[in-house]
Amino acid sequence: MIVEEFWIINWDGLPLFKYSSTRSLRIELIGGFLSAIQSFAKTVIDDGKGKYLNTISIGDHTYNFMTNEIYKLYFILKTSSKEKEKIINIYLRRFEDMFIEEFRRDLITFDGDISKFDKFDKKFIKTYDRIASIDSIKSAVADESMLSKYKDRVISNHLSPKQAVIHPAEFLRGKSTKDKLKFIAKILPKQLSTILNVKVSYKTIKNNPENPDNKASKGFIKEFEDYAYSLGVGKIGYTKITPNLVYKNATVLFPNAIVLMLEMDEAIIMKSPSFETYKMIMGTYKKLNKVTNKLTKFFRENNYGAQAGPSLGGVANYVVLARNAGLGWIGRLGLLITPEFGPRQRLSIIATSIENLPFNADPENPHSWIKDFCQKCGECIKGCPGKAILKQPLIKDTGHTHIDNSKCFPQFYKENACTLYA
Repeated sequence: MIVEEFWIINWDGLPLFKYSSTRSLRIELIGGFLSAIQSFAKTVIDDGKGKYLNTISIGDHTYNFMTNEIYKLYFILKTSSKEKEKIINIYLRRFEDMFIEEFRRDLITFDGDISKFDKFDKKFIKTYDRIASIDSIKSAVADESMLSKYKDRVISNHLSPKQAVIHPAEFLRGKSTKDKLKFIAKILPKQLSTILNVKVSYKTIKNNPENPDNKASKGFIKEFEDYAYSLGVGKIGYTKITPNLVYKNATVLFPNAIVLMLEMDEAIIMKSPSFETYKMIMGTYKKLNKVTNKLTKFFRENNYGAQAGPSLGGVANYVVLARNAGLGWIGRLGLLITPEFGPRQRLSIIATSIENLPFNADPENPHSWIKDFCQKCGECIKGCPGKAILKQPLIKDTGHTHIDNSKCFPQFYKENACTLYA
């Protein structure tokens, strides 16, 4: 799709950002005009469905609006009138998420100075080029069409966290030829298998039953748990998924979550950091993704809707979900700590149509004492070689964290793993 022009204006008509493929914008003329049209629409539209105009057609062109009421902004795309609404909305949503994520604090304290938004230009161009790929747009529309039938799906919102992305190639940077060959021979096959299972988890969504059941007997839940334990799962918990726990731009089909935990080998973890530890960790990811897909298939075969949330390349903050399910508590080092395995576990989830799961109903997490213990201990802060664990948390709109990723990731890549599991 060709974006002819794009604007971000506030409700007073002030242009915060503008883009034109020809760079011939007269934004000083049309910003106030477009804002005035919406103000008029809010006054006269009262159909119970909404109070904003979505499109305005002028000749062969269409002005497409997305309204953000929280920050009082209009995101406006000018396109050919032949473009499909679904594709246009995909662009608008991506641009809206990207802009608000970048400038949330500036928007809250906005004083009329628009120069701070100038740096959005490069990011906009880069994102526009990426999502303009025909293949990516086609697949996004197909996914949206498929997801629309899941009425209870949980969609990320403005409080959703952005997923930290690990780049496998970074593990090779600065390594010797011998270590690189070792990585290719021993680690790469496990990574590829893990990625394959991630793809399977998404591709098989189409196998969900057309009319899934939403109630399960205690006998079925026990049958599921016995099957899961036979596959190597260490612990199982149940909780609800909320939008603020779904990663940015992700969707979970059902709000009912089953959290799966797989232990990492203690003897090998004690050797961290080492190549052997990294190999074991990737093997754990591989196994857990396979197990999660098997259990998801089990639900579907029994006429329940299910979505696999893989352990690597996941869809939500599994650590918080595991805590909410009563499986453990989150330590300062950002990992789930459990009485059985300490921080030595990997997590995945299955979102399901079953509404009567044995959800954790204990208002007091039995592991909350770990929070006070962590405040007194601080060994992970002292022991982190990258000095990436903070005494006082960083407070973000999406929550708080004790981890500075800019310091954590370089050390993580260098040592092939976190050195604090032991």
